[in-house]
Amino acid sequence: MLTLELMGLLALVVLWGNTLLVAAAAVRNLRELAAHVRGVKETTLSSLGPGEHRVLFRAEVPHKVAFHLLEQLGRLAAGVQRAVVWHHKGASSRLTAGALASDGVLVQCPTTSNAAVWSDSAELRKAVSCPNSSEFEEAVVQARKPKGYLRPVEVEVAGPAFVIGTVRVSESPTKQYELVESGDPILISVTDPRKIVRQKTLIVWLLFLPIVLSIPAGCTLLALSAPVFEGWLSKLGGLLGLLYFLLVIGAGTRLRDLLLPPHRQLIRGVWADPR
Repeated sequence: MLTLELMGLLALVVLWGNTLLVAAAAVRNLRELAAHVRGVKETTLSSLGPGEHRVLFRAEVPHKVAFHLLEQLGRLAAGVQRAVVWHHKGASSRLTAGALASDGVLVQCPTTSNAAVWSDSAELRKAVSCPNSSEFEEAVVQARKPKGYLRPVEVEVAGPAFVIGTVRVSESPTKQYELVESGDPILISVTDPRKIVRQKTLIVWLLFLPIVLSIPAGCTLLALSAPVFEGWLSKLGGLLGLLYFLLVIGAGTRLRDLLLPPHRQLIRGVWADPR
C-alpha cells in the first residue's frame, strides 16, 4: 500500500511531467511558426545577381493571384433561439499565375498550392460573418441536415504585401525575375510576418513560460512545507497543484491555437438570428 508521502511525491512528478510537456510543446510550436521567416532578410530585388535567392520583399499583389481558403461546417445550435455554430474543417492557400510588382520590376508568380497566404484579420472576420438574412435562412436549412452545412470561404489578398520565397534571377539579356517552388511554401502576407513572429515569441518567452513554470514551482514549495503532506500549508499546495494540473492543458491548447501560422488558424463562429 502506498504511503501518503509516496503518493504525494508521485503527484508532484505527474504535475511537473505535465507542465514540462506543455512548455516543450509551446517551444516546438513557436519554432514551427518562426521557420517561415527564419534566415530571410528584406531585399531589393534589383540588387540580386543571377541565381536563386530565398528572400523577403515587398510587392504589389494583383487581384486573382493569392487566396486563403477555409472550410467551415455549420450545425444548428440547440436552444430556443435559432443559431448556426460553425466548426473549423480545414484551411489551405493557393496562388495563380500573375506578375507581382516590386521596386520597379515584375516578379512572375507560379500557379501552386504550396503557398501560405496570411490575410488581414478584419477581412477574414468579414468573410466568415453572416452577410444577410437570406444567407442565414439557407444556412439554417442546411445545418439541420445530419451531415451539417459544409461551407467554403475564400479570402483574396491583393495590394501591398510582404512576400517570402525563392526568386530566380536570369539575364537573357535583361534580368528576369520569377518565384519558384523550392520545398518551402511561398508566403504572401498583408502584415509583416516578422512582426507576427516577434509578437508571439514575446508571448511565449515573457508571459506563458514564466507563468506556466512559476505556478507549479510555488505549489511544490507549499506542498513540501513541513509537516510534508500533513500540515494545512502542505495540503493547500497539493490542492493548488491539482487545480493547476486541470487548467494547464487547456492553457496549452489555447496557446497552440495562437501559435498556428495565420494560414492554418482555426476559425470558428456563430451566426445568430438577425431578426
